[in-house]
Amino acid sequence: MTRPGRYLDPFGDPVEAVRWTPDVLIDAGTCIGWLMSAGVEFHHPDGAGGTTTLAIRGVNGRPDVTAQPGDWIVGKRPPGGLRRFAVVSDNVFGEAFTADTATYRRAEATR
Repeated sequence: MTRPGRYLDPFGDPVEAVRWTPDVLIDAGTCIGWLMSAGVEFHHPDGAGGTTTLAIRGVNGRPDVTAQPGDWIVGKRPPGGLRRFAVVSDNVFGEAFTADTATYRRAEATR
């Protein structure tokens, strides 16, 4: 993966998501670059290599969220609002989120 994937959340809203896999350098770089481009503050509180966790700073007083290896980082931009990020475990992500193929096809057609 070289960019975040597009998915539909359980409510049918479009989101972008990246799986945090610190031992796969291109995927980890995609995740870090995506967060940096959104101006998100983050740090690595624990682990090394494939066990590295990723803590994303909460906004507006919200607590930080921490991604364990294999978790998904999901970004959603409400209309007129700042992008918000959440961490979703792999098993929940697989059950609750679906690929947004229609949006993906529209984006690819404009390239």
